[in-house]
Amino acid sequence: MYKEDKKRVAIIGAGIAGLAAGYELKKAGFEVFVFEKEKTVGGRMETKKKGGFTFDTGADFFVNCYDLLYSYAKELNIPWEFSVEGGRHRIIRGGVAHYIDLSGPFDLLRWKLLSLRARVRFLWWVFTLKMIRGPLDFFHLSKNSSTLTTISAGEYLRTRISPEVADFIADPFTGIMNFHRVDEISAAALFSLMRMMTTDGGFRMCYTRGGMSAIPKALAKLLNVETGVTVTSVSSKGRSVEVVHGGVGELFDAVVVATTGNVAQRIVKPLPATAERMFSALRYSATMTVAFVIPANLFTDGTRLTYVPFVESKIVSGYDNQIKKSADMELRGHSLLLVYLYEHAIAELSKKDDEEFFAIVREEMRKVCPEVRHNPSVLQAHDLKCWAQAMPKFSPDYVGTVVAFEEQGQGENNIYLAGDYLNSVWTEGAARCGKRVAEMITSHPKSLDIRAS
Repeated sequence: MYKEDKKRVAIIGAGIAGLAAGYELKKAGFEVFVFEKEKTVGGRMETKKKGGFTFDTGADFFVNCYDLLYSYAKELNIPWEFSVEGGRHRIIRGGVAHYIDLSGPFDLLRWKLLSLRARVRFLWWVFTLKMIRGPLDFFHLSKNSSTLTTISAGEYLRTRISPEVADFIADPFTGIMNFHRVDEISAAALFSLMRMMTTDGGFRMCYTRGGMSAIPKALAKLLNVETGVTVTSVSSKGRSVEVVHGGVGELFDAVVVATTGNVAQRIVKPLPATAERMFSALRYSATMTVAFVIPANLFTDGTRLTYVPFVESKIVSGYDNQIKKSADMELRGHSLLLVYLYEHAIAELSKKDDEEFFAIVREEMRKVCPEVRHNPSVLQAHDLKCWAQAMPKFSPDYVGTVVAFEEQGQGENNIYLAGDYLNSVWTEGAARCGKRVAEMITSHPKSLDIRAS
């Protein structure tokens, strides 16, 4: 704990990275102020209520290895539950659904999705991942081998494993999880994810009661959060940091900028040179989450997630049968199907009115969803949400710039950056980044002139 003159820290952005940083700093004895531009907290951990359904429009699930978010749920008394047993995953090829099972590596040999040669090569790759020495940390890519950060996963797989594995395994998985192509993600990012999926208990999906927003909302209640506040500038003022919002400047001992990277680039003045290089390489993927009401028994095979390769559809990257997320998703014999779109389609589709938009997506679903091929009218338009900065692209030319910034630039003038774009993938990675930044601040009290009691 610290004496009564405890230091003031501002958090800009109330997504999970900012809230985690604020929560950890408050526990360490700091006076924390959180400023959020939107009227709600959580960022892409957004839960919506509409037409009797409660559903997530951004991030849709946790995984059983989300240790930090699980610990927060436990501390905050939020029920953490596994998705419905038996939810199956499948990949579309040639309009046919092929079911995938990763319960054991040799199950790969039974996949009819790939040719026998591709299956053998894929199995060899999975064993190779287990043999790689050194860390493969999906939630902090900066820790990974530099040799894997300098080549794209697509190039590596096509030239060293099999083009089939790239096109029908890695590309659709990257598409539904990150909304872009496998050629735009570093080998380090995809390989660390694959190793996580095939070890450490696999890839079992979880959720929190009340939706993805439950943890952010609970954290926000413990902090001093002001919503609807647009911060226009964060800059060093002597030994303090000035935050300008509403045309008025306010001084803090340290500031954590936990916005998307494009906003941080605009408001932090001046930026360290390493941050300038990082932001010049940063790109985001965009997506739309499209919700349809469907009969609860539409998928009789227990399907939860369907992955759609780009070679099968240039629009739909995948879809999620929500009844297999939770039995609570059934309402009077109906449930929701969430459809995710490739970023390549967003620019053109965003120009359409809602009626035409839903009609285009419904027609595309006929090609990639056997259950609606002969009766697309079962897809009843319900909701859509556009995410312009859905996910950072952890490309080969980007990951290394984050490493350079973390080594020289992070915390300069007591201004810290936090967020998933700092090689901190998905919601767990973003939360860990927020906690990591809080630990940097608490472990360097001299830079803030803090007197510990």
